Amino acid sequence: MGWVSPTSHFDFSEIWVDPTNAYDENTGTETWDPEGNNWLELIRDAIECSKVRFYYISDGYGDSLFIQIDVYYGGAWHKIFDAKTGGIEEWQEFEVGSIQTITKCRIKSTQIDEQELFFSEMDFWEEGEAKLGEKTANMGAKMVAGGFI
Repeated sequence: MGWVSPTSHFDFSEIWVDPTNAYDENTGTETWDPEGNNWLELIRDAIECSKVRFYYISDGYGDSLFIQIDVYYGGAWHKIFDAKTGGIEEWQEFEVGSIQTITKCRIKSTQIDEQELFFSEMDFWEEGEAKLGEKTANMGAKMVAGGFI
């Protein structure tokens, strides 16, 4: 198991600025929707997944905002988050609710005033055995009898 990045994106509105920054492995870059309320789909090959995470969701001024996050599995989109969040420069995780075979995640602002949405990175949590070269540094230590491994 471990965090894996999207491998491509789809921006139906063609509004998002620098959408590849959402999966460039650099929390110092960002992508944003200057109009607000436009979906950005983040895509990868199908994986068994139970959660997704985003780094530093904000309105561009470091404040929180209302957003919606959906994941795609079983031939349909499923809403996993629809509330106010963000404004903190750290990873935020969003649970799917079960392990599903997921191929896409999408995000948009749901602010009434169509406020801009910014974020730096997005990852999927892949269930199963960690793969060499994946983002295993974020997995943490595992407690076993006699200590940590």
